[in-house]
Formats: sequence, C-alpha cells, structure tokens
Amino acid sequence: MTLVRHLLVADVRRFQSTLISWVALVVITTVLDAAAPELVPGSSLALGVTVASTLLSVATILYFVAVVAVVVQNHSVVGTTAFWFAKPIPPLSLFASKALLLVGLLVAVPVACDVVLMAVHHVPVSRMLLVVLQTVLVRTLAIALLMSVAATTANLTRFTLVCVAALVGIGLVGVLSLSLLLGQWSGGGRMSVLSTPQGGGPIDVAARTFDHTPDALGIMLVTIAAVLMLRSQYLVRQVRRSVSLGVAGAAIAILIAAFWPWPLFVPRQAVPPWANNAGAAVLGGNAASFGFDWGLSYIRDDVRLARADTRVTGFPDGWFATARLAGASLAIPGHPDLTSLPYGPAAFLVQQNGSSLLSLALAHALGVSMVATSGTAGADRLVTFVTREGQLSARQPASGNYVGNFVLDLTRLERVAAMPLEPGIFQDGDFRFQVKEVRTENDGLYLRTKISETQTIFDRRPPAAYLYFLVNYDRDQALSGYDTWRRGNAFGLPAALPAYWFPPGFSLESTSMQFSVRGSVHDKNQRDFVAEWIANARLVLIKATGVGAVMREVRLPDVKTTVELPRRRQ
Repeated sequence: MTLVRHLLVADVRRFQSTLISWVALVVITTVLDAAAPELVPGSSLALGVTVASTLLSVATILYFVAVVAVVVQNHSVVGTTAFWFAKPIPPLSLFASKALLLVGLLVAVPVACDVVLMAVHHVPVSRMLLVVLQTVLVRTLAIALLMSVAATTANLTRFTLVCVAALVGIGLVGVLSLSLLLGQWSGGGRMSVLSTPQGGGPIDVAARTFDHTPDALGIMLVTIAAVLMLRSQYLVRQVRRSVSLGVAGAAIAILIAAFWPWPLFVPRQAVPPWANNAGAAVLGGNAASFGFDWGLSYIRDDVRLARADTRVTGFPDGWFATARLAGASLAIPGHPDLTSLPYGPAAFLVQQNGSSLLSLALAHALGVSMVATSGTAGADRLVTFVTREGQLSARQPASGNYVGNFVLDLTRLERVAAMPLEPGIFQDGDFRFQVKEVRTENDGLYLRTKISETQTIFDRRPPAAYLYFLVNYDRDQALSGYDTWRRGNAFGLPAALPAYWFPPGFSLESTSMQFSVRGSVHDKNQRDFVAEWIANARLVLIKATGVGAVMREVRLPDVKTTVELPRRRQ
C-alpha cells in the first residue's frame, strides 16, 4: 500500500497541470450548464452560453479520453523495453495506482459537481445516491475500456487509431442495425416493428415495462472483464493474450446480461384493488363497427388491420386506460381459426357518450367541466385484429366470431399543484418546477420555466409524467399548454457516451410554454376576453402515474372479414 501511495503521489506531481486543467474544465462546464436555463431563450447571452457549453462538453469528452491514454502510457505495458521494468515496481501496484488516479480524477470531480447541482435543486438524498451510483458505474466502465486500449497500444498514435476504428465500427453496426430495421419496415417483417410497445396517453407502455437489468448487469460485468484484461496485460505484457481474454470476457458478460432471467430494475406495477372487483374496467366493443380498414393497412406487406369502436366502463373518477392487443382469434365456419399477429400500439378508449376517457379523467382531476387539449377530442378506434391478405382473402366474404384479449394499462391522474401566475416553485420529491417569467400575449399566456428531475437505471418507481394546464375556475374551463422551445442538459457521462440508451442521472432544462386562450376558448358575449380570462386563471399541474395493467377479453359475434375499400370521388 505504501508503494501504491508513492506511485500515486508521483503521478499527481507529474500530471499536476493536467489535473488542474481537468478540474477547471469540469467546473466551468457545470457552471455554464447550470446558468443556461436561467437565461432568456433566444437572447444573445443565452446563445453564447449554449455554444460555449456545447464546445466545452465536446472538449470534456476529448480530454477524458486523452487523460486516460497519457496516464497509462506514461509507464508503457507493451513489450519489455520500458525503463520501469528494471525497477522493483510490482506490476499490480502500478496498475492500482493508475486506476486510483484516473477514478479519483475523472469520476470524483464530476460526481462532486453533480452533487452540488442536485443539492441546489433540493434533490432528496436517496435520489442523489442512485444518480451517483449510476454515474460512478458508467464512468468507471469508460475508464476501464479506455485503459484497456491504452495498455495494449505502444503510443498515443496507435491508441488514437484504435479508438477511431472502434468508433467507425460502432457507426457501421448502428447503420447496419438501422438498415435491417428499415428492411423489416419495408419488407415482410414489419410486424416486428408494429409489436414494439408504443404508448397512449402521458405514460408510454415502454416506460411501464422496460427492464434496465441488462443495462446494469452489462455495465458491471463488462467493467470486470476489462479489469481482468488489464490485470493480465500488466502481469504478462502479451497483447494478443490480453486482448483475447478481454474480448472473451466482454462477450460472456454481454451474454449473461442479455439472457439474465430475473428482472431487477423494472418499474413496480401493482393492480389497484378496485380493478379486481366485478364490473371494474370492463372493455366492450361494437360488432357492427368491426372491419378491416384499407387505409390503415400496409399494402406492401399485405398486412390488414381490423378496427372497432370500443368503450371502457367501471372506472373511478380520475382514472383512464389505454388498450393494447395481446392476442385474438377469428373463428370462421369451414376454415381453421385465424390467429392475429401481435400489435403493440395503444389507443385511447371511448366512453358510451362518445367522449374520450382521457378528457373526462383530466376534467375531473382539474375540477372543471371542459378541457381544451389536443389529442383527446377524437379518440382512436381500437385495433382488434392483424393478419395477412392471403389468409384473409381465403375466408372472405364469410363472417366469423371474434375473441380478443387486451391489456388495459391503468393510469391515475391527480392534481398536485395550483400555482398563481407569477414566478414561483413547485417541488414533488426530485421533480422541481420553477416559473421564471410570466407574460400575457395577444392570444394567450407565455411562461418561461425551469424543470429538473432525476432518472436512473436503478429507478423502480411507477412511471410518472406531469401535465400543465391553465385553469379558470370561474368559467369552469381549462386548456393545456405546449412547448415552443426547450433546452435540456444531462449531467454525467451517460449522455456523452455512444450508449445513448442510458437515461441521464440528473436533468435540468429550460422550457417555454404557451397557452392559447383565443382559439381554444370562445365567448360569444365578449369580443376581447383574453386578458380577463387570464386574470382569473391559475397554473395547475396534474401528475399522471402508471400504476399497473389488467387483462380483458372482448367477444364479438358475426364480424365482417371483407376489407373496407376507400370510396371513390364522384
């Protein structure tokens, strides 16, 4: 341990200017990222800060890579001619000193800056720890991989060539994957794309069901594989043997992570007690509306989609659901039963009175009778069956009996804040919403806000989203806002790595919201009522939480198998 400390101190002295430059770069970048959301969007100062922050972020990534290469290759572990081999320095002690220096410099400094930012924004300690854990793991993985390259290359030039080749390889793999995906989309495999869980409403299906266990295991196991490779290289100094060990270890780690059978980091989903009662969340359909729609089918793939008017009943106030086709069968006399292909996208469900269930749930949560918001007026007809043209044409024009199983994703809506139209702050756990500027315009209201929250791969909370409404309770009316400009910053290495699927640990963004009163709310008794409407309004935040899902069955007798052709214009 004394020798490791001696080597560490020696490297600190040797790279003193490099260490100081790195600390200054990280601190300045963090300050700019924190200051950017405070500035007025579109101003010259905001533009300058944005450009500077972007350039410094790129410089941080390049400096990160360069520091690892310089520190490792200062005591080369390629070949047997390096001067330090003649000295009594145990290889593993040298490896430990290099690793401690790089982790302390490239991990501890950014993590400390992130902690200060989160403390300023009042992030709970429990959430801070998860963000720190994710940042430490991902940055350690990056250091281990870069050290592996630096330890198996003789100089900075070869290190750079290997890194460039790796980036080109990653790019080629990405292009190939995209080409295969597009091929599936345009060829015969489109249903693999259609079956990808999409979403409906403010909570996506993917956010409810996505398991980050492979990500977490992959980070840890690949890091271990890289460390074992480095240990081998420092001990035996044989590049081929070390690289073979590292590649094999990484492949095994990826396979273990990919096929790990037990989900550890998936959002907690629990069916609410009321959903298990008889008559709760009942899904029904109209047999007369069932039909294979030509316009929504895929001609190139010969895929036909059947849709039907559906409704859901038996919901408490403040709840709504979206439905996904889990499986369906169509029994036609004289033919084998036709089984539906999978279909993931969800649709809003309709109440018996024709209103969207989401509109009704929002109105109840807001405490008004009318909500003017996009995406809720014309609810979608539910996709009830997916099949191929050849299989369908063999059974036409006969009718059949339909049985469909659907997943109803349940979402709870609740009002969490009613803020006056003035600068102020609302905080719900790690979510922080701050109104920076309020301005009345000719047709409505403009708000400049700042939003911060945490999100990690270890987060097992039910997925949640916040919706923003301008509500006038005197008029019993509400309308939703829309974002016109957004600038987001993600702190931590995950946002800078090619592995973009890792969510940022702590995010801070500036948002401009607009509420268009004129055009959304009409008053026949007044010509110009915008100012008066806004004067009596409040900003209301609705929290949507995905709480679980239930399975429901729909049976429709004597449904049509013919394809609805588009009507020709006379």
